Amino acid sequence: MILFNRMCLVLLLLVVLSTHCTQEIQIALPDKPEADIEWSTSTIPINGSKSFKDVSTGGRILARLWEFEQGDPKTAIVDNVAIRYYKGGTFKVKLTVENETGVSSKTINVAVDSLTPFARMRYSGEQRIGELITFYDISENNPTSRTWIFPMGSPSTSTTDSVQVSWQKEGEYTVRLICRNFYGSSEDSIKIFVY
Repeated sequence: MILFNRMCLVLLLLVVLSTHCTQEIQIALPDKPEADIEWSTSTIPINGSKSFKDVSTGGRILARLWEFEQGDPKTAIVDNVAIRYYKGGTFKVKLTVENETGVSSKTINVAVDSLTPFARMRYSGEQRIGELITFYDISENNPTSRTWIFPMGSPSTSTTDSVQVSWQKEGEYTVRLICRNFYGSSEDSIKIFVY
């Protein structure tokens, strides 16, 4: 797109010069873009999300590309984006913007806290009405407390490492596990179908 606009400018200048025009024509090009990112510098918990906003300057941005190392999603093309991280560490976020006069990139580092619990669960048992299904907390990073939520289940909540639950009605249910420790909390969920 930039090449096309520059070619048009060159052709316009050639046409003006070839007609031996004595008037001076000035054409103002947009400012070159300057990529910039707005975000909170706070540490992101594992399984947590972070919002990033394109605050680039230099005229109208025609194209943008976000790249998120270890993020989900890994790329985006929108102005504002929320990214989730499932692994601890320091990761790069890169924004590249383009307008009629050029391209600009900015890279920042984000910290993902590996001390916040990472809620995970598994279950076993028949998913039949009245049958017991056992749910296990297999969370990482040492949660000190947990809350299970079993909609329409018996029991409907629990705070133990593992719990047996049954349902008396057919349907699809979303089971939630919320884990906490000194550094924060995270949540996992799974859909089960009881028949």
